[in-house]
This record gives sequence, C-alpha cells and structure tokens, in this order.
Amino acid sequence: MLIFGKKHIMVLPLNIPAHPYFTDEELVAFCMANPDLNVERDEHGQLHITITPTFLLGSSDNSELLAEIALWNSKFKAGKVIESNGAFFLNDKSMRVPDVAWIHINRWNALSTAEKKSFPHF
Repeated sequence: MLIFGKKHIMVLPLNIPAHPYFTDEELVAFCMANPDLNVERDEHGQLHITITPTFLLGSSDNSELLAEIALWNSKFKAGKVIESNGAFFLNDKSMRVPDVAWIHINRWNALSTAEKKSFPHF
C-alpha cells in the first residue's frame, strides 16, 4: 500500500495469461491469481475488472436484498443463497458475479464438488 498524505492507494499485482481471449479455465486461473479483483466477462469476451468498493447506499441495498432472499430460503429450505463473491458462467459465454443469487436445491445437488469449488456453468 502506498500512502500519499492522508490518501491510501492500493497497488495490486496483475497476473494476465499470455492469450488475448480467456477460456473458461484460464479465466478461473486468472481470478484465483488475482483474488483482490472483482472480475466479470461479458458475452463478447471483454473483461470487466473493478477494485472499487461499493458505496454505502449500494452496499445497504445489496445487504437488504441478500437478507430478504436468505430469510425466505431459510423458511422454505428450497435452495442455496449465493452472496456477491459467487461467479457463474452463463450460456452466452459470459461470466457474471451477481449481487445475490439463488440456486434451487435440485440444481445445487446436481453440481459436482469440483463445480462448487469453482464457477459453475448455468
């Protein structure tokens, strides 16, 4: 961390594989090599990387949404609630990290242990 006066600037190393387009496996490796970054890939293969924290209003809204879904799920035991660090590969080749996600219990149980320890395809 660098400190300039009272302003703190975080310097993070960025590890990029040697290919211009990441396969799903390369994207997972990139994310694991850079755990402090929030990484998403759009349907065109473009990476979106952020290290900016969420402002309080957005964070408050996200926590309310997560709490509502978690409370509903706790009552019905219908699936698994995933918070904002869980990522998913989608059919359009994108990889997204939603603020909150819910997975039906049948779909959750169908995932392998390896898929649960990575970014599953949905």
